[in-house]
Amino acid sequence: MIYHFSDRNMYTHFIEIIQIIGLTYMTVVVVRQERDLNQILDFLTITFSIYSIFGIIESVFKWNIFDTLSNTKVVYENANEIRFGLARARGACDISITNGMLLSMIVCLIAYRGINTKKRRYLIPFFIVLINCFLTLSRSIWIEVSLSLLLIFLSLSTYKQILNIIRIIFSAVILLFFANFAMPQVIQNLGKVFYSMFDSIISVISGTNSSDMQGAGDRFRLWNWVWISVKDSATWGKGYTANFSYPAPEGYIKKSIEVMWLYELFHIGLVGLASYIFLQISSLLYLLKNFFLKKRNEIFSFNLLLLIISIAYIIAQFSCFASEDLRFYYFLLGLGFAYNNLPNNFTKA
Repeated sequence: MIYHFSDRNMYTHFIEIIQIIGLTYMTVVVVRQERDLNQILDFLTITFSIYSIFGIIESVFKWNIFDTLSNTKVVYENANEIRFGLARARGACDISITNGMLLSMIVCLIAYRGINTKKRRYLIPFFIVLINCFLTLSRSIWIEVSLSLLLIFLSLSTYKQILNIIRIIFSAVILLFFANFAMPQVIQNLGKVFYSMFDSIISVISGTNSSDMQGAGDRFRLWNWVWISVKDSATWGKGYTANFSYPAPEGYIKKSIEVMWLYELFHIGLVGLASYIFLQISSLLYLLKNFFLKKRNEIFSFNLLLLIISIAYIIAQFSCFASEDLRFYYFLLGLGFAYNNLPNNFTKA
């Protein structure tokens, strides 16, 4: 960031540093006992449940409360297009995929609270946020949240906890069954979305053609396009204000970089990319080390939760660049630092 002070003013950089370092430090200072951590997680559960209700309304009725409050107009095209009659839930973020990466982490936090408290009151918020996460209608988000929940499921070694997951799935099926009678058109559209998304994912893996391949295919070709665009200034990158623009063979101009690693390479070069990769690796090693060292009287470890979130999040960044969601991820790491500084007196409930 210091290298690119010539591109962006000092005030902007100061705010970004405060958002990341300041919030992380404040989190470590504020969270002094188990109750503090649980209160923060419960606050996030309530806040994002309400947030997700507005997200579901946005997807179905194409009305975004945050655009209304800020007196801006929703433009449903490009990254925020209409798919099968549904708007891609964007929430308070610029694009739906960023919203989905944020919601994927929230889903895991709610699952963590529900597993460790054994209280059913977390089921409703879990489903509300999960539905909103799905309504971002993004393949990479589906993969991220599915991978996260699968790893959490596999981490539950007891028969009783696995049985609880089965109950959750069964409840979801029953909910969809009754919803089909109340909103048949919406459910039919969701079915089309599922089919289209999985068809395009299979097409990417198998290399066959699909009507929904351009976005996925571009992410593969971006590796070559970005390198061609940045190779003359690969060490330090083009700077934050530089605009990526590459003429695709099909005749359109590619102006977005939907791979975080390539986004870093283009704007801050190999030095910045190496620093970002080092951050990700050191975070994983920190969480893994403390998972083994900080054994607490919990059903499911918070270090393991953050480790799972981090793995899924790193994989998801191969399909998009991070913005608001990255700041929230740093906040979660701050909670992880605070958690590992707490006295070893955790309870299972």
